[in-house]
Amino acid sequence: MNTERTFNFLLGVWEVNRTIEDHSLGVPGSFQGTATFQKVPPVDKLVSHRALFVETGMLNFGHYQNSASRHLELRESHGSTVALFFSDGRHFVDIDLTAGRWESSHLCGDDRYTISTVAISRNSFQECWKVRGPRKSYDAVTTLTRLDRRFPEIQEDSFRRGSGLLQKSTNARVDRGGDIGSQSVHPR
Repeated sequence: MNTERTFNFLLGVWEVNRTIEDHSLGVPGSFQGTATFQKVPPVDKLVSHRALFVETGMLNFGHYQNSASRHLELRESHGSTVALFFSDGRHFVDIDLTAGRWESSHLCGDDRYTISTVAISRNSFQECWKVRGPRKSYDAVTTLTRLDRRFPEIQEDSFRRGSGLLQKSTNARVDRGGDIGSQSVHPR
């Protein structure tokens, strides 16, 4: 399904269901929770639209079970491409779903991340992560289903300091790098 603008498509509250297959440990995992893409005011004239992404839920990994979260910032500066950034300002990945799908690949240290994102409908999209390298080897499939599009704008400092609506966070670690289900999605 094609989307008119990636930024507008992503805004809202989503149910998150993720399966994780860790090939190094041979341990299956899952994550169930919610993700919110909340629009916030732009900080400069080079960025036309900004949103904060907060994912919270329950991570099950082998016998491990605990709450987990991750935080990203989205910036739309030109066209329909949205750049995603870690909460410390480092660039993570770009995404453009106007054609209905997006493929990206990047290195994190010596580990290669290949991410495919597909807009299934106006109310659902799916991410498939394939990670291979000396430190990590896993596949993760995440399906997001829209729950709601109504939410207030929030201030940037709520995201940076972890206060207000975005307060919940944990430091749950997964597959030695903290990729899935961690506040620091993966350190570079």
